[in-house]
Amino acid sequence: MSDIVKYNVLIGYGDYIESVRDLSDRYFTRARVKFKNSIELSIVQGEYSYGGTAGLFEIAIFISGTMTNLLFGEEEHDEDVLGYLTKEQVVAYMDSIVNLTETEIEELKRKIVKYIENQVKEIENGL
Repeated sequence: MSDIVKYNVLIGYGDYIESVRDLSDRYFTRARVKFKNSIELSIVQGEYSYGGTAGLFEIAIFISGTMTNLLFGEEEHDEDVLGYLTKEQVVAYMDSIVNLTETEIEELKRKIVKYIENQVKEIENGL
């Protein structure tokens, strides 16, 4: 996590963060940030991450333990992770996460449940 802390990505968010887990290994510097509103953000940088060799970050967002792209911009909705992000772009996503209302979080959870139900139906129908 030293690289993520070194780039000050988490500074200023202490009041919003429940926990930070260092999941780094020899290939990636990786932190899993759990916000007090229950949203989790994975921040990754490394030789094999999207943009890591250029010093950029890759993120993934988790709601109720499920990876989701629902908070990414419309043009990025096809990807589960979003890479090639500057520190400022990661901070903008963190701002979006901490500013979600309870109503917005519940709506996102409903969308995830609906998505999972549709995936199950497709599997059951052999698609």
